[in-house]
Amino acid sequence: MILVRYGEIGIKSRKVRNRLEKLLVRNIQKTLNFNDIPYSSITRDWGRIFVDSGSEAIPVISRVFGVVSCSEVIEIEANIDRIIQMSVEIMSNVMDGKESFAIRARRKKDFPVTSKEIESMVGKEVLEATGKKVNLSSPDVTLYIEVRPPKAYLYNNITQGVGGLPFSSQGKVLVMWDSPFSSVAAWYMMRRGCIPGFIIPHDSVAGAMRDIQGISLWCPGYSLNVVKADSGESFLTSAFKSAKDREYMALISGLNSISEELFRLFKEMKAREPSIPVFFPLIAFDNKQISHKLEEIRAKVKFEELTKEHMVSRKIIKEGHEWIVRDGYVQ
Repeated sequence: MILVRYGEIGIKSRKVRNRLEKLLVRNIQKTLNFNDIPYSSITRDWGRIFVDSGSEAIPVISRVFGVVSCSEVIEIEANIDRIIQMSVEIMSNVMDGKESFAIRARRKKDFPVTSKEIESMVGKEVLEATGKKVNLSSPDVTLYIEVRPPKAYLYNNITQGVGGLPFSSQGKVLVMWDSPFSSVAAWYMMRRGCIPGFIIPHDSVAGAMRDIQGISLWCPGYSLNVVKADSGESFLTSAFKSAKDREYMALISGLNSISEELFRLFKEMKAREPSIPVFFPLIAFDNKQISHKLEEIRAKVKFEELTKEHMVSRKIIKEGHEWIVRDGYVQ
């Protein structure tokens, strides 16, 4: 069983929260299906999502936008004696070579034993069974207990997710391929729930397409639209025109610094098309930070391996003007 946590979704109104939770569940399903990870069910509880699957699902679920963290858990009956018994069993198996431990408990209010009492009762029995020290500030092993009657969940591992909002929960944005780091800018907008489209200079399609294929692996089951800029006009003019004609909500730039001349050009275009905002998600990062993020983004979806399988023919690149990229494939 995998316990999935989300963050920002939890502060929304009940109506919005319900919609975002359902969307997050659908995106988890799509990602598991795409990666051929078996699961028998996905259920929602207040503040948590439970995926009935094995440990192989952890790295896949952790890269679904909206997931803050996840853990493989042991599910048992919400009974204090059973919780103590299973806690001692788990800690006896994982404490070899470790010197200290801590117990962290959470419970729903309808469970009669408080969180602090659970920690104290379990800690006492684990201490007697293992002979190890209690260290609440920097333990070698932490056992987490979540009690949600009629079940309780025990785990000692937490895998961090990418966080953000569920993909496709927000509007469409058009990413300008104006930088080697445009795919990173697109990723950050995807993390905020946006659906990116892409506009590419006519002489940069082949290199850009490979990165877009990789980005599409972060949103299995969704189609990303790609268009080649008109060679008869400036790239910026073509981008603003495409954003307006295709009803994108904003333009996204991959630049992390802007020259005075480029700033002037952006200002001129904004004067012509005031309804289209331009965002620069990477403006606060230096090249080293962005390069590191690009490597991380590629590594988590096995970018090098998968893009070799999905190699695009030169004919498709040369003769096409618009493409759809879905699950790593170009159509």
